[in-house]
Amino acid sequence: AFQERSMQRGRRGMAAFQALRVCFGSILAVMLDETTAFNHLATSPAFQRHAVKPGASCTKRGTFDHVQSVRPFQLRMSSREDDSKSPFVYFKDVEFYSDDGNSLETLSTRPLGRVEEIGIFPLGLVLNPGARVPLHIMEMRYRQLFTKTWEGKQKVGFVMYDKDRNRWAKVGTTARLISFDTKPDGKIMTLGEGDERFRVLKVTRIGSQMEYMKALVEYIDDENTEEDLKPLEENVWESLKQVLSLSNELYGKKLDLKDSLKSLAPRKSYNMGKKPLRSEIVRQRLFSFAVAQVLDMPLLEQQSLLQVQDTKERFRREMGMLEMAQQFLTAQVSLKNAFGSSTE
Repeated sequence: AFQERSMQRGRRGMAAFQALRVCFGSILAVMLDETTAFNHLATSPAFQRHAVKPGASCTKRGTFDHVQSVRPFQLRMSSREDDSKSPFVYFKDVEFYSDDGNSLETLSTRPLGRVEEIGIFPLGLVLNPGARVPLHIMEMRYRQLFTKTWEGKQKVGFVMYDKDRNRWAKVGTTARLISFDTKPDGKIMTLGEGDERFRVLKVTRIGSQMEYMKALVEYIDDENTEEDLKPLEENVWESLKQVLSLSNELYGKKLDLKDSLKSLAPRKSYNMGKKPLRSEIVRQRLFSFAVAQVLDMPLLEQQSLLQVQDTKERFRREMGMLEMAQQFLTAQVSLKNAFGSSTE
């Protein structure tokens, strides 16, 4: 009876947690040592079930190849017509770029924020503010773009490209280049860090084989609020640590979160109930994006979190994911303790 109850709890949490189960190897190639993360991921049967060969791309991800080659089960679920039972429902809110009704004349009817023309770099990933991504740039047009970015002559904006729909997202993130190395063959190795989010208003130059795409974009940010988010972000932080602890117990690992994430975590010195300072608001926003990066949800779900302009809503969605992950892992640990081995 105990085994059956545990298995029932596990099955209820399976659909919600399958992506997280795979991603704990990639916790993380973004937030943990890449070699350790890869070893953790490669030994998991879940990785073998969900790994696919990377498709043709204008980049190579270097040490992140093993992360981007994983296609979680939820991503395939999200392409079905009937998603009423899927825990990932916000992918339907993803904004894809379209020229229809997006003329500058239409945009002039509403007040705009800060607007700028930047280079657009479509890629099959979501770059969150504060997250870092290593890239191997091979195509000539993108060598030009990243060279100009390194020289300070052009900003580069990452937008999520959905190859299944052959469309790219309207909301993206600009990147600051931390390092830049040109190889003898002209290819570029670079490390980018997510900076500001933007919404594409109008494509001003269509990309070609020799020219990168340009677009007029409007910079966006989360809406300001005086609401105290301290209790909610603390719940997210504690749940994240608990999920990682359960994962370590289940797989016999001793992984820990990187200092870069810990430095953004809730601070005990902050007074609850009081109006948060500007610096605290910025930290909370970056923390919400850091958690989103760790969770490594299905691609469209990641994109939906990126375009949300409400820190509280982002925390709320992440909390839901962590609660389901915790439920699943608790059941799996119970089975392991009862029968002496982890279950898949």
